Amino acid sequence: MTLSLDNTLGDLVAHQPGVIPVLDQLHLDWCADGHRSLEEACHQAHLPVAPVLRELAQAPTRPNRWLHRGLDALVRHLIVDHHAPLVAQLDDAVSLAVAARPHPAADEVLWVLAHLRDDLVAHLAQEERMVFPSILAGTTAWSSVNQMDHSHHDAFVALSLLRRLTGRYHAAPASPPAWRELCQALARTDHRLREHLHLETFVLFPRALRAAS
Repeated sequence: MTLSLDNTLGDLVAHQPGVIPVLDQLHLDWCADGHRSLEEACHQAHLPVAPVLRELAQAPTRPNRWLHRGLDALVRHLIVDHHAPLVAQLDDAVSLAVAARPHPAADEVLWVLAHLRDDLVAHLAQEERMVFPSILAGTTAWSSVNQMDHSHHDAFVALSLLRRLTGRYHAAPASPPAWRELCQALARTDHRLREHLHLETFVLFPRALRAAS
């Protein structure tokens, strides 16, 4: 893919994963805002486009193997390497939020986390029970993809709330150790969940729809 202001953030990351650290540093959400063009995302974030393009052009080139591997391998990767680890990370984060409760934002973080965890468990179960089998059978329908996209949107909202409540997961040095540990765990979970949602939205689902057409 040739780097261009017309590239969507999601497609850019799908073809050049090496740009992720640059986009993260600029606070350009390549997952929730993945359908926005690079130009639109820069304008929305009040970033000058020329320096952003220069930084992205200097990012390391790293191909995305999942653009070309078989759909069966991609589905297996999502189930084995994403689903169970994500739930485990969220379970750990919930426990850490309980331990951090003396912090004034901990209760609200716990509420968001608990809902995100429950919604994600139901979402992943539906994928494994219905969506992934239809993909492997070559019968993927727009309706099922749209339903998954709605669930993804709910996850994006939850992550946005967690970033706001924790100051983008930056705990002050004087914060209690439990709050600092929670923020570190949330940062890791945020990144892993966005990787998962991006891989489905911008790689798996488009490939599955093309295969079914």
